[in-house]
Amino acid sequence: DLKRLSGKVTIIGGGMVGSEMALGLSDIAEEVNIVDLSPKKFAGINMPYAGALEVKYEEKGNIRYITSAKAEAIYDKEIVYMDLKDGKRKELESDYVIIAIGTRSNRELANSFYGICQKTYILGDCNRLYNVKGAVNDAYYLCMSL
Repeated sequence: DLKRLSGKVTIIGGGMVGSEMALGLSDIAEEVNIVDLSPKKFAGINMPYAGALEVKYEEKGNIRYITSAKAEAIYDKEIVYMDLKDGKRKELESDYVIIAIGTRSNRELANSFYGICQKTYILGDCNRLYNVKGAVNDAYYLCMSL
């Protein structure tokens, strides 16, 4: 039940999943912090959508995006991260921590399917990680080219 996440929430990872989750949780949480390794907000998210997220974050007013930050430890009521901009360890008070990192495509596994049938194509998260719309778009254009 997400309604119990009413305090301060920290999301480790600012990709598509973490960014979307922050937006949704901002309606019920007092404060939402995103701690992301990337030096840039919304890294890997297409520009129009990233711009829309930025506008929504500003409207909500309770979402903070911390870039160039490497999470190092999670404790009962805080997380510790390394600020890669200044090299200092910092603490962030948090009632809940959500980890939204670690997704990678597995090209080696996908490539192992070549030769099983006459034509093989790599699409979606096997090719690159992104949202459903992007995967459907790739599939559409592949189908149109057949």
